[in-house]
This record gives sequence, structure tokens and C-alpha cells, in this order.
Amino acid sequence: MRFVRAALTVNCLAAAFAAADWDPASAVEVESQTWQTGNNPKGCVTGYSRDIVADLVGERVYLHMVYASCPSAVGGGPSYYIKYRRGYYDVASGPDSFTWDTGYTSGGQIISGSLTGRFKMSPTLAVTAGHRLYAFWADSSHCEETNGLWNNVEIYGSAAAFSPSAPPSWTWFNEPQRVSDGAWTSDMPVCVTDDAEPPFAHIFWRDGRDAAIGGDLTNIYTEAWDENAVHYPAGGQLLSTNGGLTYYGMYDVLDTRVDAFCDGEGYIHLVWADARAGTTAPAIYYKRRAPDGTWSADVCLKTVAGGVATDWECAPMICPITLPNGENPGGDICVMAHLRYGMANAPGAPPIMYVYNSGNSTWYYISVNNCAFGVVWRGALTSEVTNNVVHVLYPSTATGSPGNLLYRRGHVTTSAVTWDAAKTVYTTNSDTRFPSLTLDRNHVLHAFFHNHAAGTPEVATMYYLNDDGDNFVGP
Repeated sequence: MRFVRAALTVNCLAAAFAAADWDPASAVEVESQTWQTGNNPKGCVTGYSRDIVADLVGERVYLHMVYASCPSAVGGGPSYYIKYRRGYYDVASGPDSFTWDTGYTSGGQIISGSLTGRFKMSPTLAVTAGHRLYAFWADSSHCEETNGLWNNVEIYGSAAAFSPSAPPSWTWFNEPQRVSDGAWTSDMPVCVTDDAEPPFAHIFWRDGRDAAIGGDLTNIYTEAWDENAVHYPAGGQLLSTNGGLTYYGMYDVLDTRVDAFCDGEGYIHLVWADARAGTTAPAIYYKRRAPDGTWSADVCLKTVAGGVATDWECAPMICPITLPNGENPGGDICVMAHLRYGMANAPGAPPIMYVYNSGNSTWYYISVNNCAFGVVWRGALTSEVTNNVVHVLYPSTATGSPGNLLYRRGHVTTSAVTWDAAKTVYTTNSDTRFPSLTLDRNHVLHAFFHNHAAGTPEVATMYYLNDDGDNFVGP
């Protein structure tokens, strides 16, 4: 079950980790991409170009990674492929024993098939309890350019069947399948899996099919896949019709991304940023899907006491927690949102939180200004579910660098969040925006991120790193 949401010259480091607690020197290179200055491959670096999930199979934890790939052979440029890599560590040996799985010690497996779109971006990844993988991304294979704007970017997906052979293996579709079916840009998919029998993968994405070319990524659409990749409904179902965020550029589009998780009772929880008619600034909205398929009404979290009407609330992240006075384990919710002032492509203030207490069915607003996050680009959020601890991975200027990657552990109540001291995960003099983060059932955090170095040519290298299990707080 997925609770979160994260030009190629391969230089594989397949050696095992040294003992580390977010030791930057232990980062394992996944792939490196280069391109000429000014030919920045959208979606490869500036976008959500990667995701990671952990899956416990027997006594071995597998780390599955998907990412947008920009081949050096064509001189950089657009992201032509979506690739997949897999590594693992044995529980008995600990996360220091991480190594690439057989067949994945270099490069990566192309899972976007023969699609020829110039851009493939924003991949999302999820795994079922039965170890089946689902990956979805935005693809321009049906794209036409209209006045410099993309027309008909669509969501595509693939699935990997699990075989319990010795060793276990995963087999991806030969060709991906189209998910969305619109006349304008679809982007920013997120996928979660439920615990139904058989399980379904649920995809949510921003869709501009109801807007004019160059208009808003107005609505949220959803579709579900069963284990045979039958689509329900084909082309997607309109879920939210009340607004969206104007398409001002790559970073603004990133602010519109939805986030979701499926809890142990089969409810799917969804959050998104929404600028509805008559409002002065975007707000975070929430709704949930019951196991029978019915959706609740939208809840505007900005109306919770403490929310500021003029704040731009964007880029929400959601995860389950267990508050000290909650009703049941994992029954409470934590939402972390990014604040922006104005519409320029620049990050805003430190983040905020909304917390839902299942014990009294009440939402609470929490300011995070009591912690020096520095100027923050969108990060990654996950939780331990069995307690009120959240884990945040985020690029920040707090240490004086424009893009050092930092980690914080927060202890959440309905009135405050208490943060442990920040730890530097990766040090750079360039850029590490939009990391991915996941927590495995062995209580080890895993990060997937990139370091983007400007120059001629520009270089961005994707890295995998784990925390050696040192940041877990028991239930």
C-alpha cells in the first residue's frame, strides 16, 4: 500500500552501503543525465521525475523505482522514456546490505514501450499487498503544439505481474495503456492501491479537457484498474468540477498535484489545491471514497480555525497517523501544505499542517512557523501510521545552500507539531527539488532524489539513499 508520494550516462554503484544515518556519502547513483544549457528536459528534472515504493517479500525488502529518462545519445533534451530499477536488502542483514537486483545492476528497464512522445514526466508508482506493481505517468505521444502550448498530453500506465519464483520477479506489460482521453493537458498522476479482493489501483490526475487550450488544469479525474488492467471507467471519471489552478508554468503545475492514500479500512483519502470562483487564493480541499465507491462531500480545510484566507495553499501531501487521543490506529490524518505568496515561480513561506482527529471528527490547523525550515520547495511526507510521527524530506535554503536536501521528524498533536533537529541528507551547491520518500515495514526510510548541477553541459544525477533505520520511533 502506498502512503506517499518520488541524458543518461550510467555509473552504477552496486556496492553495499556503509553504516549510515542519512549519510550523504552512501548515496547510490541510479542514473545521470546531461544536456546542453538551455535544453532543460521538462519533467526529467524540474518536475516530479521519480517515485519509489518499498515491498516486503518474505525476509527481503525490495525497493522499486520509476523515473523519467533523458538519453544522452540524442544530446539531452526531452524525456523519451519511463524507466524502472529494483534493488533490495535482506532483513537479517539490514539496510546497509542494499544491492541492485539481478538484471538491474546498470541502466534501467524501459516500461514506456514504443511510445514516441517527446515528454514523459511525473511517474507515480504503487504496489498491492500481493506485490503487483502499477506505474502511471504523463506522456506527450499524442501531443500537438498550439501556440507554444502542449495539446493532448495524456496519462499512460503499465503494470508488473509478480512471480513468487526463487528469486521473486516482476514482469511489466510489453506496451503501456492509455488512461486519460481528453483534448488538452493531463498531468500529475498519483496512484494508490486498495485491499479489495482482488485489489484495484486507483489513479487520480489533473485534467484540462474541460478547459480551452492554454486554460486551467481545472478538474480532477479518476480511474481504477483491476488485476487484468480493465479500466473503470475507460477514459476516466470526472471527480472535481469546481475549480483549479491557472497554468502559469512548470512550478505552478507542480503546485496543483493531488495526493492520496488508502487506509486499512479501504477508504481512500484525497487532497488537492483548488481555486474556486469567488475565492482570493487557492485552498486545500479534502474528500474520501468509501469502500462501496461513494465519495464524501468536499471539505475546504482553509475554513478550519486558524487558516489564513489570503494564503496561497498549494502542493498538499497527506498521510495516516495515530494521534494520542485518536479513535483507532491509523484513523487520523495529517495534511502538509506548501504556502506561496503571489504567482511568481518562487517558493514561499514554511509549510502548514492540517490534522484530522478521528476521535471527535474534527480538523485542526497547525502553523509550522515555529521551525526554521528556510525557503522550501515541495518535499516528501510519510508516516509510521501506528503513532503520531511524520517524516519530511525537503530541499531548503536553511543551511545556506540553494538546494541542500534536509530531513526532519515531527511529533504531531491537534495543537502543535514538535520537530526534531534537521539532518542533512545530501549537500550540494546546486539543486535537489522534489524528492520521493517511503517507509518500509522494517521501519527503514528510503529516499529517491536528484542533484541538478548547472553548467555546460548541465548534469542531473538521480540517487537512492536510506536512513539505516535510525529514525524510527516505535508505537
